[in-house]
Amino acid sequence: MTQAMRISAILLFILSFGTSHAAEVAHIIRDTELKAEPFSDAAGIARLKANTRVSKTERKGGWYQITFKDKQGWVRMTSLRLGEADRARGKSGIGSTLRFLGTGRSGTSDVTVATGIRGLDAADVANAKPDHGALKRLKQKKVDPAKVKQFASAGKLTTTRLSYIQEAKKPEEKESTLPWENGE
Repeated sequence: MTQAMRISAILLFILSFGTSHAAEVAHIIRDTELKAEPFSDAAGIARLKANTRVSKTERKGGWYQITFKDKQGWVRMTSLRLGEADRARGKSGIGSTLRFLGTGRSGTSDVTVATGIRGLDAADVANAKPDHGALKRLKQKKVDPAKVKQFASAGKLTTTRLSYIQEAKKPEEKESTLPWENGE
């Protein structure tokens, strides 16, 4: 291998490694709390003001890991704008807003923005805490069946019985142990 090829290979390696692991510039778009872990109930590290410039290093679910000064932590991805902030460049953002409303695309890259976080992840389930007070409050809202019949009668409502259609279970599916999923 020639000296030029060796140098080219080394430069290519350094450039590919550097870009895949480099921190990306981002800005906080609303006052938010920097969390120690990517969970809403994680300990807070610091309060970050809107338009604060940070470095984004990693994404985990709906959270971005960021570095600000000497602190590193997590913020919700909806609190962060990647790239240089419009305000930092002296722009009002009106043009970007109009472009987004007209095309659904944002930023100078003209990329369609979509945030798709669905359901609960494993951390949400692991960190879930039952709210016994909410269950007690719900039970207090229970309505007496006699009052329901009286209300329906006053409104001249009639009873209509509907039969439920049971979905056939696939052989690999097993019965859930959660009472609300079994109709209890």
